Amino acid sequence: MIEIVEKPRTQAERRAASEGKLLRAAAELVAEGGVAAATFERIGERAGLSRGLVTQRFGSKEGLIHALVEDVAERFDAFLFAHHVDTLPPDEALLAFIDIYLSDTEDAAIRDTYHVLLAESLATQPTLRPLFSRVHDGVRERLRMLLESGQEAGTISRSLDPDVMAVSIGAFLLGIRIQRMVNPTTDIDAIRKTAIASLRTLLGSGNS
Repeated sequence: MIEIVEKPRTQAERRAASEGKLLRAAAELVAEGGVAAATFERIGERAGLSRGLVTQRFGSKEGLIHALVEDVAERFDAFLFAHHVDTLPPDEALLAFIDIYLSDTEDAAIRDTYHVLLAESLATQPTLRPLFSRVHDGVRERLRMLLESGQEAGTISRSLDPDVMAVSIGAFLLGIRIQRMVNPTTDIDAIRKTAIASLRTLLGSGNS
């Protein structure tokens, strides 16, 4: 029998692994009880690592929140890439974006941490608002570009204002996910299917 010897991980790989554990632990705690619940001690305990390592990695609670927001955004981008959304025609890529955002997956549970942090930035953490503004601007720009590309390709109606549509879609997606957090019995699957069907009609595929 051949014995398989695992290659020792590099320092960078070990650091990335431990940071991933800390971010996941922090995300779970924030989702369960808000920012106040994500103390460095509890994060370290849940991740199976030391409190000192949390401080070393993030420095402060604000540093942790910034890292969490960036991590959630990167995870969503990776999820889109894994589902080959970037290879789809613009109109289908737009619908796939909505489909994935409103789907109940393990990744969606982590993304809900983002919505908790967003709510806290509006209430108790106003210094974080510029961070969320940048993230939202990035999403709006991505949606706007898909809409404009679809219009150029003739698969999305030119009568639609890409910027207005991008803001409207982004706000709708945020609202639905927050509604699901407020009321877990919300049938998000039915909403997702209806939203996609309605938007497909609204985009006016093939119309001028």
